[in-house]
Amino acid sequence: RNSPILVITLARPEVTERRPGWASGRRGVTSLYLEPLSPDSMEQLLEGMVPGLPADLSARIRERAAGIPLYAVETVRMLLDRGLLVEEGGKYRTQGSLESLEVPESLHALIAARLDSLTPMERQLLQDASVMGKSFTAHSLMSVSGASAQEVEAALTRLVNKDLLVIQSDPRSPERGQYVFVQDLVRGVAYGTLPRRERKLRHLAMATYLESSWSEEEEVAEVVASHLVEAVNADPEAVDAPAIRDRACKALVRAGEHAASLAAASSAQHYYEQALDLAAESERGELHLRAGDMAWLEGHVEPARAHFDRSHEAFLQSGDQHGAARALNNLAMVFGGSGRRTEAYETSMAALELMDKLPEDAPGREADRARILSRAGRNLYFDGDYERAMELNESALAIAEVEGLRDVFGTGLDTKACILAARGRLDEAEILARAAVRWAEDNDLSTVAAATYGNTGATLEEKENLEEALTLYEAGEALARRLGDRRRIVETTLARLPDLAELGRWDECDAIFERFIESDAAEVQDYLAAPAGALNMTWPMVWRGDLAGARRLLDENGPRLAGAHTEMRGDHLAAQAVLANAEGRYQDALDAAEPALRMCLEHNFPIPARRALVQAVDAAFALGREDTVRDLVSLVRTHYRPGRQPGVDAHIQRWEARLAERGGDDAVVVNNFKRAAAAFGELHRPFWLAVTRLELAEWLAAHGRHAEAAAVLDDAEAAFQQLGAQPWLQRASTARTRSAAGTTAPGPLHAALPA
Repeated sequence: RNSPILVITLARPEVTERRPGWASGRRGVTSLYLEPLSPDSMEQLLEGMVPGLPADLSARIRERAAGIPLYAVETVRMLLDRGLLVEEGGKYRTQGSLESLEVPESLHALIAARLDSLTPMERQLLQDASVMGKSFTAHSLMSVSGASAQEVEAALTRLVNKDLLVIQSDPRSPERGQYVFVQDLVRGVAYGTLPRRERKLRHLAMATYLESSWSEEEEVAEVVASHLVEAVNADPEAVDAPAIRDRACKALVRAGEHAASLAAASSAQHYYEQALDLAAESERGELHLRAGDMAWLEGHVEPARAHFDRSHEAFLQSGDQHGAARALNNLAMVFGGSGRRTEAYETSMAALELMDKLPEDAPGREADRARILSRAGRNLYFDGDYERAMELNESALAIAEVEGLRDVFGTGLDTKACILAARGRLDEAEILARAAVRWAEDNDLSTVAAATYGNTGATLEEKENLEEALTLYEAGEALARRLGDRRRIVETTLARLPDLAELGRWDECDAIFERFIESDAAEVQDYLAAPAGALNMTWPMVWRGDLAGARRLLDENGPRLAGAHTEMRGDHLAAQAVLANAEGRYQDALDAAEPALRMCLEHNFPIPARRALVQAVDAAFALGREDTVRDLVSLVRTHYRPGRQPGVDAHIQRWEARLAERGGDDAVVVNNFKRAAAAFGELHRPFWLAVTRLELAEWLAAHGRHAEAAAVLDDAEAAFQQLGAQPWLQRASTARTRSAAGTTAPGPLHAALPA
């Protein structure tokens, strides 16, 4: 990850027509367009390749080549093949008359003319090789052509000498390497000279060779399938075409399964989609389901939805109600993940209705009923209907225990923990969440474990156990990477941002966010957790003074959260408030933060509630509305008794110091600031510790206690410097200047940060 890599890609000009955004708008990408060579450059090329080439012949080649070097090279090769150019003493001279020489108009014709000069054996073997692809081994060519080893080796040597093939050496290979067409155009021309029937026979022979030679290597399944597809295309009306097509479809499915087992979801999706082009109607429902699963792992919401929709239709058309219900359950998963909560629940109920129509003893009925109930309960939890969510989840758990569905049972424990946390029963939720993690680990349920790590981390974060929460998020991310689950990778990675920000690890925030923008943001933009998680970067951006970046972040991601659940909406409002406070728009900050606080307290989401509380109180102080501050603190205390949320307790100490200033009791002010600072220190919250010290220093300076203020400022400035909190460092510098000048008028305890 820390080593630079140079990647060079080649593409034809029409790539920009098929993919207009290719290589544009990406960091570190440079596009170079290759223009035809100048006449002088072409002359140098020919002179370097064929020293002593007669001037008139050189001019004819240059004129016909029109600046395309390959054309010139192939023309010279043709002349050498025909013996019209011979080498003498390191120079080339013409032999025979060139007056009647017709230089072909196109590269294709030029190469075809070269192939015409080959012996029948050379031409046949080159055609056989063209079916295999750009590269091949001598052994594979023998197997497909039926020629003897001696014939093949001799012909290959001659083809190499004639610059139609090159040897690509590899000492690790049993055959010490392979043969490669000198240009793919040569292969294409050779392939084009094969009659259709011969193409079909050779493709079938190649598929059989690969299947027999690489029986344990599933990665060749796609190559096998491609040969079988070409065999069908060569004679689509043949009697054996359906059987060949079915054989190709099965090979692609094997390739998809192998790719999925290697956590290559994108490749697996590609294989399943290729298989769909060949599959019988009765197989299309299952293949769409598999392709949709892979698209969902990649975070591609719309392709996943489309595949699950088509899967549902295909199953219904084939009369498979069970399959149709499974497809609807997956569709509900996509709706839930993209914020379409009503559709998610309705789709789950439609799936359950289909499943309930099946006979009670139908194979797999109860297992899939449990999965549908589990998914429906999960979606209702996000919708805030905790009672109904618990009811459906309990039904899923009951079935899972009876049927031995370990994955459903683990997911059910995890969902139940989330519901308990949302009901404010955090201790019970933590116990159950940890049990869900152990269950997933003990039963080797990687997919379930990846989810439970993240949700258990969130429960610990709600209890302000940030360090252990980070450990679980990191474990979830690592497991998601092994599974190739891009959605979960993004979710667990971005979930770390709030904790890292609170713990002062802002450089790590920057690194995580940069990787997300470069690697994942464009891929998962419709998956709701991605824009919601990205907004967590607002806090470090604002605290470091990047207000323009924070505004851009909110503008880009905020509108995507229209269908988000309470927790995400609360975070979005809190993010708006922290930016508004930094810009001096205190009323806007209060208008965003206070409703977010009340909403999140009502639904028991402590994380956004804490963030909204801080912004609401800071805005109220800046507006001089101390009664509002007291009301907000009183509101929070009705939900979180002292000791329940240690970070909130520390902030309240800080606010009580500021409120006590009006009472004129200096000891109370100083003691509360010091108690707040001590609490933030114990919690390892360096930013808030520095803010508290800065506020204390400002108060001390305003009350003429300049020596004490200077000592406190030293610590605050050192912390802000280390964090890179430039606006706060500037505010501390202003406080030091005032103190040094002996200014006794107190400055504002909360001032707009410079943009």
